Amino acid sequence: MRDRLLVVASFLLIFSFSSVDSAISLLAEELRRSFHVPIHKVLPLISFCTSGVVLGIFLGPALTAAAFSVFRLLAASGLGMTLGLT
Repeated sequence: MRDRLLVVASFLLIFSFSSVDSAISLLAEELRRSFHVPIHKVLPLISFCTSGVVLGIFLGPALTAAAFSVFRLLAASGLGMTLGLT
């Protein structure tokens, strides 16, 4: 049973990386045009975004169950997103 769960979890991890990468890679040309940078500098950004999204999906529940209260975690993430817009 444990082996089956490990195989399913592995496929879910691979699928999540693949699907997020496919969604973000469509933005490569738009990011290049918007920020006036060469495409070879935009492509690593896609990998970092993909890694961040997938890690957030897996680590997010662990953070809320840890010492952080849900309110403080949401406040910190909201502040981070707001500061990122400026």
